[in-house]
Order: sequence, then structure tokens, then C-alpha cells
Amino acid sequence: MLFTLFGKKFEPKSGSRLVTINKNWLKMKLTAFFLTIVCLQVSASSVGQKITISEKTTPLRKLYPR
Repeated sequence: MLFTLFGKKFEPKSGSRLVTINKNWLKMKLTAFFLTIVCLQVSASSVGQKITISEKTTPLRKLYPR
């Protein structure tokens, strides 16, 4: 990974603080993404309705009239 700082290009070492900050930033972004997905999933499941119908050989038009 090549970085430019004050017009100079350099590649930080693996233990560099800049690399550590980038890794931590990536972890925070991924955590926020997964938390958002979980919250949306919980919200979607609480809004849905559950219906139980026990009919045999009945057309859908008869079950759901307009």
C-alpha cells in the first residue's frame, strides 16, 4: 500500500501506526455496517404479519376478495 504525505511517496512498514489506524478504521466501518444490517433485519421481521389459512382446493380469488 503506497501513501503520499506532503508530496513524498512512501510505503509504511507492517507495524506502522498508519497501517494500524487504517485497520482499526476498517474494523469500525465493518462493525457499523453489520449493526445496521442487523437492525434493519429486526425491523423488517417485526413489521411483517403472519397469517395461517387451512383450506384445501380453494382458489385464491375466494380467499382474498377484492
